[in-house]
Amino acid sequence: MSISIRLCLLLLIPLVLAGCIEEETEEEIPKKTEPAEGVKLTILYDNNPGDPNLRSAWGFSCLVQMKGMNLLFDTGGDWRTLEHNMRELRVDPRSIGIVLLSHAHGDHTGGLGGFLAVNPNVEVWLPGSFPPSFKRSISQAGAIVREIGPDPVEIRPNLFST
Repeated sequence: MSISIRLCLLLLIPLVLAGCIEEETEEEIPKKTEPAEGVKLTILYDNNPGDPNLRSAWGFSCLVQMKGMNLLFDTGGDWRTLEHNMRELRVDPRSIGIVLLSHAHGDHTGGLGGFLAVNPNVEVWLPGSFPPSFKRSISQAGAIVREIGPDPVEIRPNLFST
């Protein structure tokens, strides 16, 4: 065997073997959280018709009730549909203390202006990527703007946004 072939084998064998060895990594240990007891979700706005007494339209909104706290997750595409469905489901907009917006699309934020006209006494949590003018309109309506960054945020005990 020639010296160049031996040299190639001598260099290749450790490289091949190194690729076969599994690197040990520390596994991330999940943090303990309490089970979600007493949590109730009510879909208020959706594009899929369900209950014939409710209106459907393009968008989404959900009421999250837990431990005496009411959170409105998104506000659908328009206030009239959201208000109608809240009335039909006997949800008082003034009972909601937190609004959490997922992203800046009209089908998830379109009902916010009408909602704030009825209940401005809320914290509105939203990603920092929302336009400054949108955030200003929330403040001008009398609500408190809370920005969510890239890291998980504990909105209330055992209630997180990621």
